[in-house]
Amino acid sequence: MADIRIPQKDILALNLEPIQILVQSLLLEEQLADSEQKYRLMIDFPLDETDPRELSEIPEIRLWFVRLDALFPWFLFLLDWKAGELARYTAMLVPHQFHRHLGPAPRRTAQVDHRHARLDQPVFLLDEVECLGLLGIGNPPLLVDDNGGYD
Repeated sequence: MADIRIPQKDILALNLEPIQILVQSLLLEEQLADSEQKYRLMIDFPLDETDPRELSEIPEIRLWFVRLDALFPWFLFLLDWKAGELARYTAMLVPHQFHRHLGPAPRRTAQVDHRHARLDQPVFLLDEVECLGLLGIGNPPLLVDDNGGYD
């Protein structure tokens, strides 16, 4: 497991250099297929103590993730789903609001493209599988546990 540190200055500048360096290295060394679910994004974005927002509710962070997804739509393949990276990545791309009693809920007024219009993660994952096929990785197994979660 490896952590990729994303500092606040990179988020504010929409800088994807840490990701680009990793991806170039994996592609040059032909290690992309062997890197499935081996990385975690460590978001370093300090908030004021009185700011009640989750990271996925901060527009600057969400915009950074949208840029990441636009340039590397298959990047989710590299993230550690068991560490919660799938849920966080999805939350960054799907507009939502956080309710104190109900938890996260999609925003009905949000304008999103067809790819991220649903919280339906299997549809989201099918896009990733298609991108991986274009990279020559084939169809990675999507394992579902007994509770309907992804392994």
